[in-house]
Order: sequence, then C-alpha cells, then structure tokens
Amino acid sequence: MNIADGVLREIEGLSKKGGMAEMATRLPQKGMAPGATRGKPVTLEQVLDLLERLKGKKFGLREFQRLIESFDVLALIGSGELTRETLRLILTPNEGWAAGELQRMLSSYFPFWNEEIESSQGYPDGYRFKSAAGKLLALQSLHLLGTDDYGSHVKELATHYARNMPKGAEELLVCPKPSRAKEWGLTYSYNLPLSSALIILDRAIKPRFQNWWKDEQLGDTEMLRLTDKTAAALDKLEAETPGDYLVIPVQMGMRHRGRSARRAVACFAENEFGLGPLEVAYYLASCPERFVMWYDLGIICAGAECKDSPKGEFDGCPAFNEHQDRINLRYRRADEYSDLYGVATGFLS
Repeated sequence: MNIADGVLREIEGLSKKGGMAEMATRLPQKGMAPGATRGKPVTLEQVLDLLERLKGKKFGLREFQRLIESFDVLALIGSGELTRETLRLILTPNEGWAAGELQRMLSSYFPFWNEEIESSQGYPDGYRFKSAAGKLLALQSLHLLGTDDYGSHVKELATHYARNMPKGAEELLVCPKPSRAKEWGLTYSYNLPLSSALIILDRAIKPRFQNWWKDEQLGDTEMLRLTDKTAAALDKLEAETPGDYLVIPVQMGMRHRGRSARRAVACFAENEFGLGPLEVAYYLASCPERFVMWYDLGIICAGAECKDSPKGEFDGCPAFNEHQDRINLRYRRADEYSDLYGVATGFLS
C-alpha cells in the first residue's frame, strides 16, 4: 500500500468517526506558511479526490512523505488551517520548491518536526499506576520533611480528579510544595528544594540512584532554571492547593515518547506543562518500580532548562533513565531525540 492509499484510508476512518473535528480542536493556531495565501479551506471531499489522483505516484522528497503521513496535517486540513494554495505549493515541489524551502514550510506548521522518531518503548511490564494515597504513604514513610501535615487534602483531590482527570493525564503525582523551603529559613528558589528531593530519592532507592550533576550545579540558578510556563503552572497549583503537598495530574513520558524536549514542548496542549526534576524525583521516590530495565522509557524533564557547563547555553534538560541497575539523573540536549525517552508533563484543570 502506498502513502496515498494509507492516508486515504485513515481520512475515511476519521470522517466516519467524526475524528477530524476532534483532532483539530487540540492544535494550537499557527501562522500561514511562507508563500501561502489565505483562501478557501480545503474540504474533506477535495482531499479525498486529491489522494485518489495521487495513488501510484512516487515522491522524491522524504520530507513530503512525512508531511502526508502526519495526522497533524489531517487535523490542519479539518480545521481549515491548511488552505488550497498551501496544499498546491506542497504538491508541486518541482515548480521552484527546493528542499530547504519545503523544510522551512514544514517548520512553520510543525516546529522541530524532524526531531521525532516512532517509539514502542513504554513502562515496565506489569507496571500499574499507584494511587495518590499510596504515593503519599510512600513519601511519608521516608520521614519526608518532618511534616505534620497528614495530607487529608490529597484524598479529597484524588476523589475530584477521579471524576475530572484532564485529557492526556494518566495518573496523579504527589510531591511537597517547593515553597516549603521558606519555612526552613532559606531563600525560596526551585533549586534548593530540588536538592532535598534528590536526597529523598537517594534514600528511597539507595544504592541505585546515580546523580551525574554536582551539587553546586543543581543549586545554581545560572545552571538550571524552570521554564516560564512550568513556573507559572506550579505557582498556580501552590496557590490553589491547601496543605503541604501538590497533587498534579501527569503522564510520565508515553504521550511524547520519541520526541526531543523542544519538539514535545511545541506539541503541548494549552493546559499542559513540562515537569521539572523536583516533581519527577518525588514521583520516582514514591514509585521506584517505574524503572526496572534499561529499555524502560526514560523521562525528560522539559519543565527545566540547564547547561552542561558554566559557560554554556541553556540548551538542555535534566533526564532520568535506567542503566546498569541504576537510576541516573543526567544532562540531555533539548534537540536530542530517541525512542528510549519521553517527556513527562503535568496538566492544569
């Protein structure tokens, strides 16, 4: 079956299920592609007719094949974002469209579109999501922070999310509020509570934890910082959540597996934000069974930006993975993609 046959079948299936409209609603609004003009949106019938005429033809550009195979393109067609003129330019690359121009056009619709690979990796065999109450108990068993808060609000929030889990979330993450640092007489920043979170993680999985960062790097805001979107989301959750613990709807990598950190960020839903290393460290402390074998999906913390050296740029993210029976925390470039990693994210209601 050639490309056109495969896409024709998928479009027909989406049309019958009403899936075109559903997919269109989750896409952010994009600007027009270079060289494109506004005109009448391409209709589903026109796309079907177009693909019928494309059957049997071969395309010399691999980028064009990826474009046709992308479900995001189908959603753009369904939402009217992809116009007749734009589609004509895509389908006539030999009429003055060099590969570089086509790549710029793809990037205008799909930022970092080529930093993604198919992945079949996932969570450990038999892995089951632990309840919020179970995660809280696991953290409290580590004598976490010596808190007197027994987390009664965690159960209440878990009951709420059982009926109102945001789309895309798989489970709930429980972690102490980063602002608890104020009560210890410390100047509040994300970096100081992060160091405490890593101590807790080491305590939970000792001797499996391997931190490839130096303490002074993690504590230095010139080496590691939250992204603006994640910082705003955590501030909002802190303000709205009673008690000492945050309860965050999350997914731990499957939704964005195979994508680079910056490609995943470009694909985030409006209410979605990247998790930082603090949140993921507490998750792993409460769910150490998340990593068993080297091929278990690694976790990229796209909610934070970091450098690999003091003189470097903020061009990376912290990431956790399993290697040689150790859970490692390491630096990973934001443009690096692999089928062995996925970006973990949280969701606002």
